[in-house]
Amino acid sequence: MAKKAGLNVLELPVEWHNSDDSRVRIVQDSSKMLKDAIRIRVNDLLGRYR
Repeated sequence: MAKKAGLNVLELPVEWHNSDDSRVRIVQDSSKMLKDAIRIRVNDLLGRYR
């Protein structure tokens, strides 16, 4: 979306630290990510990011 808006995109390295307290719930988290991606795409198609 940034490139579509004419903005420059720069990838930078990050320092990652795993946490033993962090949990990923495969089904719930994957379905939420898919829902969010669809919502972003629909909003883009409807012109809400202009």
